[in-house]
Amino acid sequence: MAIEIEQPNLLVVEGREEELFFEALIEHLGLQNIQTMPIGGKEQLRRNLKALVVSPGFSEVISLGVVRDANTDPGAAFQSVHDALQAVNLPAPERPLAPVGERPRVAVLILPEVSMPGMLEDLCLKAVVQDPAMLCCGAVL
Repeated sequence: MAIEIEQPNLLVVEGREEELFFEALIEHLGLQNIQTMPIGGKEQLRRNLKALVVSPGFSEVISLGVVRDANTDPGAAFQSVHDALQAVNLPAPERPLAPVGERPRVAVLILPEVSMPGMLEDLCLKAVVQDPAMLCCGAVL
């Protein structure tokens, strides 16, 4: 994984689709100085975090967010991120959305919710479930 750190705030996500989603959200919200970085899938998190922390520029990172899908078990998803952070000597929050540490300050977000199985796509569908156009997608829901 070639890592080029360009911003002081990093948001590590599972893959390219999540990268595109969060980049669009960050732009829509008008946020600045945030770099979204795909980690190559949840199975690669530990290995790629290890590469990230030794990358040039990581010492300038002031905040690190890690986003992961809950899939079938939100607790296990969080625990895997927690363990991966600990394995590379980064601050590891005790629960999602509870930032810890300094330089970098680290937070973990499990999607769609901390206590609900699923993924980013489920959260997106939930956001538009009342839209009349969703009647065309009834089989998906």
